[in-house]
Amino acid sequence: MQEIRDVIRILSKHQFRSVSNVVGEFVERQIAQTLGGTQANHCQKGFDVFSKDLGNIEVKSRNFHAKSKLCQLPAHKIHSLDHFILALVKDGELDKVFLFDKQTLLSLQSSSGTVYIDQRHYPLAQNITDMFRPQV
Repeated sequence: MQEIRDVIRILSKHQFRSVSNVVGEFVERQIAQTLGGTQANHCQKGFDVFSKDLGNIEVKSRNFHAKSKLCQLPAHKIHSLDHFILALVKDGELDKVFLFDKQTLLSLQSSSGTVYIDQRHYPLAQNITDMFRPQV
């Protein structure tokens, strides 16, 4: 138990906004840093990362071992972003990172305007995993 308390203290010390959502925030930070962008303010609505090259980016992470990796984006979010990144996390590392552009998202909208993304849609995205691999 003490180790868990120590981890929570360390995360708080490094200004993690939500200790309950550590993996998601960790992924957002890694995406922002790698893309040379900035993480959105915690009260910013509509996107998680801003990059000069890619604009407003919504970031979702899923556990690589999870049975369902379904992500959904409500219609109101799609209009405020330029790209969507789905990151699959395995053992604390970004195992797969997929970049979807806005046109692809618009083509996937359901009749209600919501976009549902799962494994079937990965081929529609650009696989940018190599950007997140350590350079040797």
